[in-house]
Amino acid sequence: MSYLPDRDDDDQAREPPSVERVKKRLMILWGSSFRAEAERHFTNEAEGVTEAVFELREWLFGELDDEVTQRERDAHMLPAGAWSNKQIIDASWMIEAAVPLGWALGLIRDFPKWDRERTTAGCRFIDFPQPSTWKPELTLRAPRTIELQAMSVEAHYWRIRVFDRSEEAVAYAKKLMGRAARLGQVKLAADGDLALSDGRSIAELAEDDCHKLCSIQSERLEGLNWLCGQEADWDQITADTIVSWLWDEEWPEGRES
Repeated sequence: MSYLPDRDDDDQAREPPSVERVKKRLMILWGSSFRAEAERHFTNEAEGVTEAVFELREWLFGELDDEVTQRERDAHMLPAGAWSNKQIIDASWMIEAAVPLGWALGLIRDFPKWDRERTTAGCRFIDFPQPSTWKPELTLRAPRTIELQAMSVEAHYWRIRVFDRSEEAVAYAKKLMGRAARLGQVKLAADGDLALSDGRSIAELAEDDCHKLCSIQSERLEGLNWLCGQEADWDQITADTIVSWLWDEEWPEGRES
């Protein structure tokens, strides 16, 4: 069995969110995605959309108010039809940030394939439920299980951001992906580089496709980092990737048992 180190020495001091907070955060992220969809279909005659936005706002600022961030509050205070195109796009991606939360709560059995976009986080909240009574039986997966999943996404995200295709850069990327593969965190293609879920190498992707996968991984990593206790405030969470657990130059000496 491979030895798998911790991501960061400071992780032990971090306090992961409670199951109640995770449920609320999941609802808020879904709500932002819902609002983005409403904004896409807004017209001055769309009274149903305006009503839906009002009901969403009442829910967010009522049942979920203590978990809503200032940035989210400012966005949802805008009247229906007032969101910019950037706000709509950013909020649409939030469903990917919600995916790890749905998985951590057991609403998604298996973590989704790393290179496949999701349209749901395992639940919908169109009736705007009270978080205190919504699925009270839910629990969170073990902290170490969540941490290991974060490491996997972190490794994928690091590799997908390496757009430098020079021989030296690719060789270094393959070395780190090889280490991640030996730890069971990624799968390799025949060329020794990171494999897509269909077995092809990441080297075969066009740069535009890499950008899309980069967005998927960054959103999911932010969700996982929040679950791991990176920051209590959602707005302070980042997907900054260090992967120091792959950079040990003494590898593999003393790293396997």
